[in-house]
Parts: sequence; C-alpha cells; structure tokens
Amino acid sequence: MYGCTTPDGERYLSEDGRGTPRWVPLWVGGFAPPAGPRPPRPHPGPGPGRPPHPGHGVVATGTWVQDPCERLPQEDVCAHLSDRRYEILRVYHAAMPSEREALDAEQAGIDARLARDCPGS
Repeated sequence: MYGCTTPDGERYLSEDGRGTPRWVPLWVGGFAPPAGPRPPRPHPGPGPGRPPHPGHGVVATGTWVQDPCERLPQEDVCAHLSDRRYEILRVYHAAMPSEREALDAEQAGIDARLARDCPGS
C-alpha cells in the first residue's frame, strides 16, 4: 500500500503505487510562453470570407501527470486495514442490501490481507 499526495497536500492511499492521473497544462510545468510585449499585428478587419471578430488560435497542450506516492511501512498498512474494517462494521447495519454485498466483499479482502500480512491483528 502506498501513500500519495496531491499538489495541494491532500493525502490518499493507493494499492499499486500509481497516483491519480490528472491533465496538467504544459505551462504549469515551466513551459510558459515567453514574456514581454508582442509586436502589433496588422488586423485586416472584416471582409469577404472573414468573420467580423476573428479569434486567436489557442492550442491546449498539456500532459498527464500522476501524484507522487511512497510505500507505507507495514505497521501503517495494518493500522489502515484495521481502521477500514472497523468502519465497515460500523456502517454495515445502516447500509442497503446492495451496499452490504460490496461491504462484505471488501471486508473479506481486508480479513484475508490482515491474516496474511499482519500477524496478530
């Protein structure tokens, strides 16, 4: 299990160590357009075949990045699994039958993992 951090400092867990992917414009990564005044461009104005308000071409370029993640110590993993198992037991009786099926499956996975990876839990 891995602990990942979003750019604004929020932490979350990941099973595979890959953070949540998100689209980032290239200028966020330091690829900013050059600063400074641009020379004036002649504007031909409206005419045959030209729209009255020509737009400026903007290309939305960017890249996918993933939040950085680091492997958690085993005792932290065991504590998280135990906490999640407790949370499932706490909400189980108020859950709808369809939700209970998902909670049962999640708890079975947690129980197996606790038995395999967390002796004494």
